Amino acid sequence: MEILMTIYSLELTRGLKCDGCNLGEDSYSEGYRCFRSGLFFHKQCSRSDIEIHNLYHPQHSLHIKVVAANADVHEKCKLCRGNLPKMYYYCSTCDFAIDLVCARKEVILTIESLETHEHRLSLIPKMVMFTCSLCGLLDDRFPYACTLCNMSFHIDCAESTPEINYSCHPCHILKRFTRVPSYTDGKCCLCGNTPYNVFYHCSICDFSVDVNCAKNPPPFTLVQSKVHKHALTFMPQRYFVCNACGLDDDPNPYICIPCNFMVHRNCIDIPRVIKISRHDHRIYYNHYLEAGDWNCVMCHKEIKWTCGAYFCSQCPSFAIHVRCATRYGVWDRIELEGIPENTLEVRSYKVIKEGVIEHFTHKDHTLKLIEESDNGEYISYLVGISGLNDDDWKLLQHMLAERKNKSTERLSGKFFFESWIIDTSASNHMTGTLEFLLDIHGMAPVLIKLPDGRFTTSTKHGRVLMGSSLSLQDEFFVDGLHCHLISVSQLTRDSGYMFQITDKVCVIQDRITKTLIGAGEQLNGLYFFRGLGVAAPVQHKDSTPIDVWHRRLGHPSSKAMEMLKFSDFSSSCFDSKDCEICISAKQTRDSFPLSSNKTSFAFELIHCDLWGPYRSFCL
Repeated sequence: MEILMTIYSLELTRGLKCDGCNLGEDSYSEGYRCFRSGLFFHKQCSRSDIEIHNLYHPQHSLHIKVVAANADVHEKCKLCRGNLPKMYYYCSTCDFAIDLVCARKEVILTIESLETHEHRLSLIPKMVMFTCSLCGLLDDRFPYACTLCNMSFHIDCAESTPEINYSCHPCHILKRFTRVPSYTDGKCCLCGNTPYNVFYHCSICDFSVDVNCAKNPPPFTLVQSKVHKHALTFMPQRYFVCNACGLDDDPNPYICIPCNFMVHRNCIDIPRVIKISRHDHRIYYNHYLEAGDWNCVMCHKEIKWTCGAYFCSQCPSFAIHVRCATRYGVWDRIELEGIPENTLEVRSYKVIKEGVIEHFTHKDHTLKLIEESDNGEYISYLVGISGLNDDDWKLLQHMLAERKNKSTERLSGKFFFESWIIDTSASNHMTGTLEFLLDIHGMAPVLIKLPDGRFTTSTKHGRVLMGSSLSLQDEFFVDGLHCHLISVSQLTRDSGYMFQITDKVCVIQDRITKTLIGAGEQLNGLYFFRGLGVAAPVQHKDSTPIDVWHRRLGHPSSKAMEMLKFSDFSSSCFDSKDCEICISAKQTRDSFPLSSNKTSFAFELIHCDLWGPYRSFCL
């Protein structure tokens, strides 16, 4: 507690996810919050021991380490491989770090399981490479080994049994599997995670659970929940529409049979009163809305009025989905039920008259709202953006004016920036299209949590060129991801750029020179990257073979291309009018760019796309 108080100003309150252990997303608990940074810590986490001795690292003691809110944590837990939170235990001598959850777990030194191996298995407290004798997977840390047989096991494999009786699936026995059957999707039916090595499965019902869910099943009955007055019973593998949020994305409800009430596990403790960044007033949760047609103010999709949603007592037409209101970056994770509302409203501007304000950043003159100028520039989008010079202002306004009819054609293919999202919650840049990546390299599997709560792994990363001044390094390839994410935290860390975000525009600038790097436009609650003078990646799946050969051969004419004979495409389909470089080359009024360099010998500056520069003795 004393170490936390030296960095954060903590107040006793209630909250959900703890920034000390990364747990607690499903239920509220007592703890301490720093209202300046928004971080929340459980009571137990805030009172963690300053120094501990852990059997996974017996050579040195581990000391608690607290990271400031504006500092990033790059290390990963040596036990679970998860990202470390703001509090963790660390050995500076060995660069060994574990999170609070792994530090609290009991360390099992020996395992005796005759169903797995006939001899006693002992923990090797070292990070050594081994191949598990049960599941056959290669790993690099803390095996349980039999010195007599020279065999090693994961802890989950060593503790597993061939069969279990599971409380959430009482009708059949679950059997141990180390390989995913072809007829199943290979995911845990309760948490949606993909098992790493061993899991339990019922082939009759196609029901699977991973080791964590097998050890810690969800409670069968819930009493005194916030969402319903009666006791709720767990009923897995039942497709339904949640009465609390109106969605049907998790087939494991808690139900009340007398009321015909069904609810997600994540919706059991929905906050009653919250404040979101997209609205000026508090919003309140209700189990149903008034009969009528309702649309969410954030995603603009229909709200089922018979299901739960948030409403505003001061704005009769305001309604928002539960998931949209409680998503990361919209809600500050503070529940306001029982806290008196502060009627003092602090604004960054003073209203002079309708459409005219005085902003605190520009007190010399009043600002007049202009929805659209004569040339179609949306000036009102740019209110709140500071630090841009005149050229950057014109460039940004030009980008916004072109967004409706902007061509996505580029010199090397097509590039759809509408699908690139500037995400403040993504830990890394991610894409689901391998063709966008340059300099592709393999890497150790990294566990990725998708927006729908499912987990997958990434084994490749590369680089994406977003323009002459913007390059996304260490971009993860995530198979099955249907969008492309630009991580704000990673871009800030890698490139030193800064972000300015309003309700309409997200602007990327150089932190030192304030140069405009790029921009994004808000659409349906998300900021889509629009780019400024952006070039496309070199690789793209939509490029045809004839286009590639046309560029490689130095842009010959259509007649010259018809003389070429290729077996894999028909040259008759080529038209040089589709090539932007050929069109630009025929614009005789364009001045030829002058060069300040002087040649040192003949033909020095003459190049060819394939063979490089000629030398004079080649003629």
